[in-house]
Amino acid sequence: DIQLKGSGKTPYSRNGDGKATLGPMIREYLISEAMHHLNIPSTRALAVITTGENIYREKIEPGAVLVRVAKSHLRVGTFQFGSLLKDTKEFECLINYTIKRLYPEIINNEKKYLLFFNKICDLQINLIIKWMRVGFIHGVMNTDNMSLSGETIDYGPCAFMDTYNPKTVFSSIDKMGRYSFENQCKIVLWNLARFAETFLFLIDKDEKNAIKLIEEVLNKNKEKFDNAWLEMMSKKLNLDIKQNNKEIINDFLNLMHVYKLDYTNTFIDLEKNKLDKKIFKDWLEKYKNKIKKEHTGFNPYIIPRNHIIENIINDSYKGNFSKLFEFNRAILTPYEENEITKKYKKQPEDHEKVFETFCGT
Repeated sequence: DIQLKGSGKTPYSRNGDGKATLGPMIREYLISEAMHHLNIPSTRALAVITTGENIYREKIEPGAVLVRVAKSHLRVGTFQFGSLLKDTKEFECLINYTIKRLYPEIINNEKKYLLFFNKICDLQINLIIKWMRVGFIHGVMNTDNMSLSGETIDYGPCAFMDTYNPKTVFSSIDKMGRYSFENQCKIVLWNLARFAETFLFLIDKDEKNAIKLIEEVLNKNKEKFDNAWLEMMSKKLNLDIKQNNKEIINDFLNLMHVYKLDYTNTFIDLEKNKLDKKIFKDWLEKYKNKIKKEHTGFNPYIIPRNHIIENIINDSYKGNFSKLFEFNRAILTPYEENEITKKYKKQPEDHEKVFETFCGT
């Protein structure tokens, strides 16, 4: 699919103008490309095009359109909208079209609707684990921002965590921490429950039995997330995944939280044996008794840090795109240490820190 984001009103714009501003479109361009090169499933940004319009938000900003490419733009929200039409035949056409397009191998299975739900759950759980591996916070994980192809979609107020804090939130509209870093698994399970509600009647004619089947899948996926998170964190610490690493992982994260350490750089410091010995003295004593694996390039050297993106956007508003092009080259190799990645590895100074991000559409 090719989609134009910010091209104007659609039937789904509600009271909005359907337009987009340049800054958030540059943010989506850079972050979606960074996600791709971090090996995280994502929509891709084909181009950002300025429109020459003035767009009215908190202030007047230049208009832009993002040309976005995706396996599919079908989302949980698509199914919620479809179910509201109360036309079961049309809805069955929608779900069969989706299965045939995205998961054709199950189209002829008599339990295809339950299998379809299992596949979506599996993709979403794996996606959230990949986000958490690199400290990514989506910011607005509503059902309309959950792609059924398992790609990260809609990079409005998203951001990457600098200082580790599991309760970190960036989105200006998230006042209660609903979409915080640590809540992302809970929210994806909530979204999946809303998704299942739209086609319960196709899973089993007996609604109670259909609900029971869905609850079993969701409970298994909560367990799957917990196990996948432990495996992912073990790899970040270069530990053997066959060991019980839960305690040493949590101790490491707690130290990072208490001492306000950088989520990306601290794992690289561990790999290079450069951890602060005062902070990690006792932890390192426990760690040395663990079975280690060879470093496998699991931890990135650079991420698209918020202050870097804001700096690029500010320059772009002045017509200077040199930093944008340079950083776009840097994110091609996020797992390599070289001169260009070293430049973008630094944490922000206090005056550079970004605490809120905004959606420009």
